Amino acid sequence: MKYLKIIKFRLTFLLYVLKEFFNIFLRLLSICFCEKKRALFPFIFPKINQEINRFFGGDVHLCEERQRHYDLLISRIKRRLFKEKDGQVKVVFLVHDQTFWAYDFLYEKLKENKYFDVEIVCLPFAPQKPNLRDDSDCVQRYQNTLNFFHNKKFNPKGLYGIEDDEWIPLKSFKADFLIYTICQGGFSEYEPQETGKYCLPLYIPYGIMAAANRSAFPFEKFQFNKEEHNFMYKVLLETPIHMKLKKQFCDLGDRNSVVVGNPKLDVYRHKNIQDPWLKHAKKEYKKRIIWAPHFTIDKIMNPSVFYLGAVFSTFDKNYIFFKNYIQQQKDILFCIKPHPNLVRALTSTGFMTKEKYDEYMADIMSFDNAFLFDGGSYVDYFIHSDAMITDSVSFLSEYLPSNKPLLFLENDWHAFNGFGKIVMQAYEKCPGDDFLSIKKFVEETVVKGADKNKQKRQNVLKETCLFPCKTASEAIENVIEEALNLKSSK
Repeated sequence: MKYLKIIKFRLTFLLYVLKEFFNIFLRLLSICFCEKKRALFPFIFPKINQEINRFFGGDVHLCEERQRHYDLLISRIKRRLFKEKDGQVKVVFLVHDQTFWAYDFLYEKLKENKYFDVEIVCLPFAPQKPNLRDDSDCVQRYQNTLNFFHNKKFNPKGLYGIEDDEWIPLKSFKADFLIYTICQGGFSEYEPQETGKYCLPLYIPYGIMAAANRSAFPFEKFQFNKEEHNFMYKVLLETPIHMKLKKQFCDLGDRNSVVVGNPKLDVYRHKNIQDPWLKHAKKEYKKRIIWAPHFTIDKIMNPSVFYLGAVFSTFDKNYIFFKNYIQQQKDILFCIKPHPNLVRALTSTGFMTKEKYDEYMADIMSFDNAFLFDGGSYVDYFIHSDAMITDSVSFLSEYLPSNKPLLFLENDWHAFNGFGKIVMQAYEKCPGDDFLSIKKFVEETVVKGADKNKQKRQNVLKETCLFPCKTASEAIENVIEEALNLKSSK
């Protein structure tokens, strides 16, 4: 079963790639051939392309059929609420891993609404049914995620029973709205292609989409035109710029989409956020800096996917430097915030074994001025930091409301979409192996306070509309209320 799932995923991915290359081929035909020559085969290629689009949910007519289906589900929910005096709308968060959770304020906002019954359901990250017990790392991450929510008193439910090795059908939770923060892809029973048959799937992109690539195959297609996007009831986008990008790169255009902001950033609006750095500080430090390495080293070392993905990682060039530099800067407290997929990327390429990575991190954690953060909401760490050094593209947007300096580490292949190009105007940058520039950023911009980009960051925050008047949590609540006409009945 494990290998069948892998084969199925790779065949699906291959078909998707072929579809996009076929679209490029059609565009080339329109350039290279006159209309008379193209008229010799007008019915062949468009028909093939239409069938591929149907498979991936990108067919406009099928989208309209899905919308009618979702309208029917909404009508059923309304009828049920009308019949049940104290009936509630069941809203379920489907969570794959604690490292992808940053939605406390959204959860609490929905819980406060008398019309909603809110629940968190945990799914093992990349489940390999039915032999999940063979993957001890996956089981441990799943258990850690359940513990994470139990500690928050969120009373999570699990789709997998570790002790009895039994799976619980997602349908049994009777969700009306199912909120995805990430999608694993493919056509499993947990993806919107299936869950959309009995509930209304909503998608909140985990990362704020700013990346691109330098190949003829645009990375924006992966950001806005994957099958899981097309099958959603609503895709909840961050800014009007992202709506334009989706309209440009998605087969469905801007259908099934609405701009709400990003609920991760709602934390910035709340005063009196406790300082999480204090529990890691063993003394008074001059400054606090976050180092956040990206994971895409696997794209650099794997030519078969290099030109398809966005490539940002510089970890292979600077991981030794940072270890030594952190040890030397005893008056600066460092938070190490690796991307959740960094370990997998390092081990899959053979660049590091899991043991070597753990040893590397243990060495850094042995320093009094460093700690590791690898789970849950991290924006409160952003708020109470002084600067960030990163090659992680989504952090460029998520750190912007802090109005703190950031140094972006470049590799030879990095690229940004239309939104990312605007955001990058706010920050300093240098090659990932330019160690002198990294030191200069710390010593001049951070320690001495020679921050030249403060006004630029404020201007970019306004230009991107990342911080609208209404919180993203309020906007998402309104999306659900308006779908069911609940607001007017309050």
